[in-house]
Amino acid sequence: MFLKAKPVIIALNLLLMPVLFFAVELPFYLDIKGATALSYHPQREPRPLKWDENYLIDFGFETVEYGACDAQLRLQASQYLHRYQPYIHTLEVGYNKGKHRLALGTNAIGIGKDYWQSSFLIYPHRNEFLFENNRLNAISYTYRDRNVRLKAALGGNRLSQSMGILGLDYKGMQIDVRSTASDAHWNNPSLISHLGFSHQSAQLGFKTDLMHKYVFAFSDRPSRSEYALAAQASYLLLPEATVSLAATHEHREYAPFDAQEYHLAISKAWNKVTVSPYLTYRSADECLQSRLLTTYEFYPDARLGLAYGIGKPKDSDLYHEFILQADLAFGF
Repeated sequence: MFLKAKPVIIALNLLLMPVLFFAVELPFYLDIKGATALSYHPQREPRPLKWDENYLIDFGFETVEYGACDAQLRLQASQYLHRYQPYIHTLEVGYNKGKHRLALGTNAIGIGKDYWQSSFLIYPHRNEFLFENNRLNAISYTYRDRNVRLKAALGGNRLSQSMGILGLDYKGMQIDVRSTASDAHWNNPSLISHLGFSHQSAQLGFKTDLMHKYVFAFSDRPSRSEYALAAQASYLLLPEATVSLAATHEHREYAPFDAQEYHLAISKAWNKVTVSPYLTYRSADECLQSRLLTTYEFYPDARLGLAYGIGKPKDSDLYHEFILQADLAFGF
């Protein structure tokens, strides 16, 4: 356990050095998400009850600036069986000069962030991104000019070997290409192209991500082509009342070869209480699920929720679930 936590201890020491030697203030934050669920399956006698839980601790320091240099540290501790496994989510040190930035660090990367899995799902989502979750240890260069952001990174990790990323952000549109020497699933060289767009106004919010992955033929392994699409829209119907629609479609070269998810949610707030009914359908197990979540914000950025859900997969029995969840965020 100590060996697994050793990189976290080293990262903390690196970020604490400016505090000790240069009296730099560190904007520390702590976010704890947790849920406990009791499911009831009437047809599963003699043990119809099932207990489940999931917790995620997210803490670290927001961007710390000292002269032309800056640093960022984000640590996470997720539940693994009977213990918590700490790991470094983001550790980056950069040097800025005008519109240019040169950085060295490690980051969690992927495609499809801040969809319903961080807004309407009961449990903290284990994967931060919908598609192609990975890790990049790299040196990067970023050019920033008003609405334009151009970034190039070169590095890799033990699983994917060498990786290179080239990305462009412009007024809500994102285009990037990721090349990998060894694909995380297929072990062949791969090229991932991504096009994203987001828009937010007073009444309407919309975002979408389109991804295509081409896996090159290598040795005796054939070439493959996979793609995925995600979209989400939210509309303010009435003051403090929002309706949201979301969907994903994913085509893979392994079972399930084609998978879809659809989400419909309504959220209505009364002072500190928010009620959110929603429907979810998954094609993988042909499960239609409905939930009603009531959340109480007893402190700014601190919420407690209680939910009831019912679901019916195609090849399984009808089940009921009762869930207690909490989301506590603190900044210092």
